Amino acid sequence: MAMLKIGVFLVSVLSLAVFGWGTYNQIKGQAETNKEMKKVAQNIKKADALTSITVQSLQPLEETAKTIQTMNGGLTTTARLLTEMNIGLGSVTKGEQVIIQNLTALNGTTNGVLSQLQAVSTGSGKLVGSTGKMQGQVQSESASMQGLNGLTDESIAEMRKLNKKFSLLRSLP
Repeated sequence: MAMLKIGVFLVSVLSLAVFGWGTYNQIKGQAETNKEMKKVAQNIKKADALTSITVQSLQPLEETAKTIQTMNGGLTTTARLLTEMNIGLGSVTKGEQVIIQNLTALNGTTNGVLSQLQAVSTGSGKLVGSTGKMQGQVQSESASMQGLNGLTDESIAEMRKLNKKFSLLRSLP
């Protein structure tokens, strides 16, 4: 029995030694884990600081992106306004073409009146005495009508120039 007691005692001492050795290794391993966790915590703090710096550094880029987005909206509006302007210029061009046609008709009428005034002027030259004054007046009116005819021609030429310029603007997007 004494052997049994000694065997149980030795098993107990051996179990206690194995338990102690395991506990020691676990404490040692936990200490290493704690060191690594401290390093991880320090790295997290560093990463947090770097993240804050990065956010601050990217702030101007965010503002730039917002500005570019605003500019893109403005460009879209500009493109729409240019399209509307081109449509308006088309209407103006059509109106100018009508004006040119009407000025051409007026020029023809003016030429007809001028011819009739010249005929009257020629006929009045044949009259005597008091009709001499009338001839001068008719010639003056004839000269005025010729001047008006010249101005009408100039107006038509200027309208054609404007029409060409507007047609160039209509080609814009």
